[in-house]
Amino acid sequence: MKIRKCLFLAGLGIGAFTIIWASPILADETLQNPGFEDGENSWYNWNVGENSGEISGTHKRGGTWAAQRDIFGKGMGCFGQELPVRPGQTVSCKAWVFNPKEAKLTAGAEIYLRIEFWNDEEPLKAGHIDSRHLANSTTDWTLLKAKTMAPAGATQTRILAYTLGRSETSKGTAYFDDFEVTIE
Repeated sequence: MKIRKCLFLAGLGIGAFTIIWASPILADETLQNPGFEDGENSWYNWNVGENSGEISGTHKRGGTWAAQRDIFGKGMGCFGQELPVRPGQTVSCKAWVFNPKEAKLTAGAEIYLRIEFWNDEEPLKAGHIDSRHLANSTTDWTLLKAKTMAPAGATQTRILAYTLGRSETSKGTAYFDDFEVTIE
């Protein structure tokens, strides 16, 4: 929040007052449905190879639902959202992830967050960043974080909850919940 003190001159009266305003945020710049309480609404579900995703109530951190991603071999997939961005803006993403012991990650299966940048037509070659990759079961929900600056030419950022199977024998299930994204 920015605070500015201004001098007010009107007619014969002179006064001082304080103006308080928040940095402008358009509705489009706000991550929608961060806890998956409205199902896949606002999220896309992308899969290549032996990955799949759905909204599930089996394991959730907050609320009733979380995003569930399953790995059954080589491939990748994600739940993602696109948000407008301008070059030079800082994009930060946090989300909670969980990999239960009964569906532990094996044989090169990984879960992570990714921030990508695109222009109006295609992904840019610079600026992408991943959170740390988890390749072991978690006994509790784990907070993953990623932060980077939008490169020249960026018009949108993609916030992605990723799973990756590096081999034909990769397996595991991951849950993602309670995302927080800031663009400044």
